[in-house]
Amino acid sequence: ICRYIDAAFPGPALQPADLKGRARVDQWLSALSDYCYQSMIRDVVLPRVVVPMRGGKTDEAQVAAAVPKVERQLTIIDGALRDGPFLVGDKLTLADLMLVPLMFYIKSIPEGTALWPKFPALGRWFDAMAGRPSFAATMPDFAQAA
Repeated sequence: ICRYIDAAFPGPALQPADLKGRARVDQWLSALSDYCYQSMIRDVVLPRVVVPMRGGKTDEAQVAAAVPKVERQLTIIDGALRDGPFLVGDKLTLADLMLVPLMFYIKSIPEGTALWPKFPALGRWFDAMAGRPSFAATMPDFAQAA
């Protein structure tokens, strides 16, 4: 859907014009949705945030088992951000826009807060992304309340 919206509507392109750059964006989109979302959101953030909000108890074993995976993924992401301002090249892409909500939630839980100082390139990137007007405009209501 994001690729379609990018191609169908006016505005700055969110996918590189060159095939290699576009393939790199696709690679990141796939990794984020197939691996990072599972370990970061389903295995850590939801049990830590949403389950207690609904009156449940966090499955601490599930969270503890996922944290090493999250740390490994953050290490890879941080490495990709060391050489430039964005995941792919020097322009904002769909990859950055898909990553930023994951990082917002990871950064807001105790496990993420503990890991965050290890990833300075990721921190720099997140701060730049959080400074964008679109970031503030799309903040979830429950995140603002928290």
